[in-house]
Amino acid sequence: MADTEIDMVLGVDGGGTSCRFTLLCGATRYDVILGSANVHSDYQGAMAVLENGLSELAAKAGVAVERVKSTLAYVGLAGVLCPNIAAQVSRELGLKNAFVGDDRKTAVVGALGPHDGVVVSIGTGSFAARQVAGGVQLMGGYGLRHGDEASGAWLGLRIQSQALHAVDGLVPMTPLLQEVLSQYKSPAALIVEGAEMSPGELAGLAPRIIRAAQEGDSAALACMDAGAAYIERALMALRWQSDEPICLLGGVARHYAPYLNQSVVAAITDPKGTALDGALALAMQRPKVKQVIQ
Repeated sequence: MADTEIDMVLGVDGGGTSCRFTLLCGATRYDVILGSANVHSDYQGAMAVLENGLSELAAKAGVAVERVKSTLAYVGLAGVLCPNIAAQVSRELGLKNAFVGDDRKTAVVGALGPHDGVVVSIGTGSFAARQVAGGVQLMGGYGLRHGDEASGAWLGLRIQSQALHAVDGLVPMTPLLQEVLSQYKSPAALIVEGAEMSPGELAGLAPRIIRAAQEGDSAALACMDAGAAYIERALMALRWQSDEPICLLGGVARHYAPYLNQSVVAAITDPKGTALDGALALAMQRPKVKQVIQ
């Protein structure tokens, strides 16, 4: 790398909701926020967002976009499922000195810094991870079709299923289940329209479920208890130790605290930084980044 580029570091955190870019030039930091960048569900759309973001970042910093693309960088993106996809993204963007990986690692490093601990990220989707001695073990993040347990989308899908079970007499009808059913002309309409809902739309039901659980609705409580049970199974599978901090990320995660064991609640701590902070940290240590353990 040329000496003139040593003081520039690029970090990108691209998720299913938004893509954030930051360029550190000496002591000055430039930031840009654009739309979704999931290279699995919408590759062309994600690449357009990345190109636009890098161009906007260069314009803000007053440097050529080619220089931004050649600087030390870590690009964390939703949907990077294998090294081939990462290499393709890097090649098509013209990145010269970047590591491209999935966006879970940036969230972990941002939340924990260099310290050991666990991250449980639950928003529209979900994943968990444990960092030990700089190595990161990831769990989940497979999307609603194959996982995303405890997530907002998972809660939405689960409460719709419970509403249909109530119609069949398998579970008691509750105020929340009646409210869900009332949104549709018939159970058949729920099935048809529900099948077309995106994860984001299903996650839109999560606040109602969380609120209903707080009010004692048995169906909502069953959903929250099931989500909390998954979190505790994930902690066991990750071999979490009771002296390790747990960072809850995402808009849904913190709402599980009342349903978790006290030993887990006692370990919950605030994250040290954001996923974008994690991307910058990984960029600056990129030659030393350890392989993620799948």
